[in-house]
Formats: sequence, C-alpha cells, structure tokens
Amino acid sequence: MATQKAPIFHGRKFILTRTLSNDLATEVRRLIEEHGGVISSSPAGAIEIVDYDELDSRRPEWVSVDYIYDSVAEGALQDSAKYSGAVFSSKPSATQLKGRVRYTVEDDARLLLFAKVRGWESMKSVPASTWKLAESSRVTNHSWQSMHERFRKQLKSKTPKEQRIIIARAVEIIRMRLQRSNDGEAIKEEAIARDSSSIATPANVGPTTPTSSESVVTPVTSLPPRRCGVGTPTHQKRKRGSFAIGNFERSSQEDEEEDVKTDVANVNDTGGARVVFFRSAWAEYAADPRNSFKVSDNCSHASETCTEDQCLLDNGSSEKNGVDVRFATEDESDAIICQLQLETGQKVPVVVNALYYCNGNVDVARAFLKGTLPSNLRMWSQEDDLLVAKLIVDKNTDRSAIKAALAHGKLDSMRISRDTDSILDRIHFLL
Repeated sequence: MATQKAPIFHGRKFILTRTLSNDLATEVRRLIEEHGGVISSSPAGAIEIVDYDELDSRRPEWVSVDYIYDSVAEGALQDSAKYSGAVFSSKPSATQLKGRVRYTVEDDARLLLFAKVRGWESMKSVPASTWKLAESSRVTNHSWQSMHERFRKQLKSKTPKEQRIIIARAVEIIRMRLQRSNDGEAIKEEAIARDSSSIATPANVGPTTPTSSESVVTPVTSLPPRRCGVGTPTHQKRKRGSFAIGNFERSSQEDEEEDVKTDVANVNDTGGARVVFFRSAWAEYAADPRNSFKVSDNCSHASETCTEDQCLLDNGSSEKNGVDVRFATEDESDAIICQLQLETGQKVPVVVNALYYCNGNVDVARAFLKGTLPSNLRMWSQEDDLLVAKLIVDKNTDRSAIKAALAHGKLDSMRISRDTDSILDRIHFLL
C-alpha cells in the first residue's frame, strides 16, 4: 500500500510578523495550516514571514510571503534562502558595458534595503557618508555620488507600496537568475551524459528523418497546454513568444546624470527570462492529439490565406488602420512587462495575461489593468479563442470564410460580438 505524502509544511513553524496586512496574514495563515505548518509565537526554530520591504541580508530567517505561495503552487518546499534578504548579500555582477551604466530594478532595491537597515524612513534624506559606505561595500557598481543622487531624485519619495514593488521585482529577477544558473548546470550534466552514451553506442548513430509529427509549427502552436519545465531554454524561449505591440515606442530619453526610470529593468540582467504562464486556447486545441493531423496541414495553409490580410511586413512592422504595429523582441517584451507591472501594481502573470488577451496592445493592457478600459475596447477571452481556434483548424482563416461563419451564426456564442477585422487580427496574433 502506497504511503501518503506528507504535507508541504509538516513539522515546520512560522511566525507572521506584524508588518503583514490583516488580509495577507489571514491568507498566509490559512495556507500554512492547510499544508501542515504551525503558526508559532516563539521565534526559536521558526521562519518569520515578512513583507518584501522588511527583508534584511543580516536576517536569513526573514522570508518573503512568496515562499509560502510558491511552495504551495509547486507542491514542494522551495529554497527559503532565495526568498530572503540573503539574495542581496551577493555582489552585483560586473558589467562590461562602456560609458554610462543605467540603474536596474535590482540596483534600486539594493539601495532601498541598504538605507532601510540603517533606519531610513520614507521621504527622509540619507547622508553622503552612508553612500560612501555603500560604495566600499559594493552594494552596486555605481559610485557613491551616483548612488546618492539616484536615491535623492528617484527613491527617497517612493511610498511603502512602491518600495515593496521594486524589491519584489528585484527578488524575482535574482531568483530567476539563480534558477537559470542551476538549470544550466543540470543541462550541461545531461549533455555530457548524452554525449558519453552516444560514444558508447556508435551503432545507434546515423541520419534521422523527421516524421510527420515533427513538422515545424508556429511558436503559438508549439506552446504546451500547461506549465512546462521552469528555467529550461525551451521554456524560456516559448513561454512568451513575441508580443505584437500597438503604439509602442521604447523610451530612450536621457535624464540627468544616470537618472532613469526605476520601473524599467536592465534586460541584460534579466537575460530575457520571466516565469509567467497563461492558458492559450489555440495552443491547447493544437496540442490535442485528435487535431494533430489538422494542425500540421493548417500551418502551410495559414501562410497562404493570410497573404491578403497580412499583418506583418517583411521588415517586421505593419500599418493597419493608421496604427503602427510591430513585433517586440524578447528584451522589449521584458521592459514592457516590467513597466506595466510597476505602473499598475499587478503581478507578472496578470500583466502577461492582459497583454495576451488584448493582442499585445500595451495601451489597452494598461487601461485594463488600471480598471479604466473604455467600453469601445474589448478584451478577448479563452472561450472566444476556442471559436477562433476552430476556425484556424478548419482552415477558415481568410476574410470570406470568416464573413460566412458570422453570417451563419457559427460565432454567435462569442462572449462579445466581433466583426471580421477583429477576428482576423486575433488570428494573426495567435499565428
């Protein structure tokens, strides 16, 4: 008889600090107790759950609330060190860029925490001697004069909520970097083992002919219906793809002395990795083995039928109805997601889902996340995407076929009625 798996937090004690809001403390308490943990009143042997702005590299037992959420989501205990202030104890990575070096979210978080552990309170100044100490401690790769100006101009006036967002984003970046490093080592070991195996069995080496099931498909159709392995190169490349961004102009304005907006991360530090997951109805439809024979045929058909209503030009951009639309690179997508997250205070998965269900239009996603979406702008839903996916699989992706489907009432069950152009835009986005 199989033994029952022990609860995630079995035998572990936790303390909920007073800095947590009542609602957050109630939710975290419920998750801990539901999964075998104990809420303790004594700090001895207990993990203290704090908000992000309370993290301290000198107190590794202080762990952010995401440690609880992620452990429950993964069904296993996570490494608490990756959720503590210890992630900031390592020195910042040396940069090879020449000239002015812009501040990253990680730099800002390090400055905030360095000041907070020395008794700084919001809106108050920090003496120059503190930043001289920060320079000697290599808190960032910037000079003490630069850190002093950065803090005075950009960080001193941040509200506690804004500080938490900055620190939370930085912890996520560092944690993902550590995860990629660990996964990279695992991939190397796997490659070495595979190479050793192939050398030991030379008879198995030979030309391979791809089968029909291995035919090349579009990035969207190759997405899995659920979460794939976190941190693997395939996952990092496919989990987001390239957003079709409408009205997007990347900010390039230079501020005085290294004064740049806090909410845009240095994409070189993130490496393009962002662990976010959303459900794609088209991907799920395509992943169904019952539809596999249709999907592979449809890929070539889609390239033919989309010629008349081509969304993208050869140079990677297009103009449709007077709106400049182009594909954002992965680095630009990272910057957009970070920008929207800090502007709206929403978590990364929420931001990515908003972009996905508005065809990558940044303005529409921003309005939706802020709750100010005009009535004339309509978000897509998974239910509507299922109908669109059916059109794609049935090869009804040209304008006349969509008009016929609308005329015959095949799309009447859409949550919101849409016209031919709107449906065509969605098809182009999904493909």
